[in-house]
Amino acid sequence: MQRAESGIILLTREEALPSAIRPVRSRSRLTMMLPLLALLILTSAADLASAKNHYCQEKRLKNVKQLTFGQGMNAEGYFSYDDKYITFQATGAKYGTQCDQIYQLDLSKDPKDDRNIRRISTGLGSTTCSYFYGNNKDSLYAGNFHKERAIKMLDQDVNVTTYNTCPQKKCQQKFSPDDPLGKLCNHSYTWDIYNDYDIFKVNEYGNIIQQLTNDKFYNAEATFSPDAKIVFTSDRSGDLELYTMNADGTNVKQLTNTLGYDGGAFFSRDGSKIVWRASRPNTT
Repeated sequence: MQRAESGIILLTREEALPSAIRPVRSRSRLTMMLPLLALLILTSAADLASAKNHYCQEKRLKNVKQLTFGQGMNAEGYFSYDDKYITFQATGAKYGTQCDQIYQLDLSKDPKDDRNIRRISTGLGSTTCSYFYGNNKDSLYAGNFHKERAIKMLDQDVNVTTYNTCPQKKCQQKFSPDDPLGKLCNHSYTWDIYNDYDIFKVNEYGNIIQQLTNDKFYNAEATFSPDAKIVFTSDRSGDLELYTMNADGTNVKQLTNTLGYDGGAFFSRDGSKIVWRASRPNTT
């Protein structure tokens, strides 16, 4: 079965954004609120080719530029604070992995040249949700390469590779590739809530500087505030809630306490508010 392609696309939204996050012109053409965000579209290769990166129905966007190419899933692209790089997660044949790994792209160079894309994560296990520190060199991401899966293989003298440390999606285990839900699992941006994700700080070469969380829960979806606070999602309370911590992993505080998923949080420009996605299941 052929996997649908997806790409990260850079674009400019001209109007109808709240004033707090409205883009302003600069030498780099687009300067977003801090933290800078790469707006992301997941779409098929056929759509990209026929629409030339732009849907005719969309009247508010222009300067659409494709940044990733080739077979695979490319998602969650975020700018460095100086606009020179994006960090993103990707998986697929082009990258030689069935699990998301973290990559960085130099925006001053040709994005079609794979030599301008470098992997920052270890290549083992599964990773997600990368984000730049304010120095434009260090970044953070969540991963489970350090947990029991890889440790057991080392103890058993098994050759640890990208493929045999990649956990299979639960929906892939449950549904056949021909089942509509199985196709949705393979063709859309979905992820499992692994209870062995921890958040790591790495330098520009991918070397681990510090492990910021260390427990048996899901810790991921981390982003920064202007004053270097981290907001992230964890299920350490038994439900997926939002937390904050210092840039070094200390002073963890819970922000939400409502049944349902809370995640994908971003700070406002002044750091006084957050915006996030949530689900509120009806249990009555």
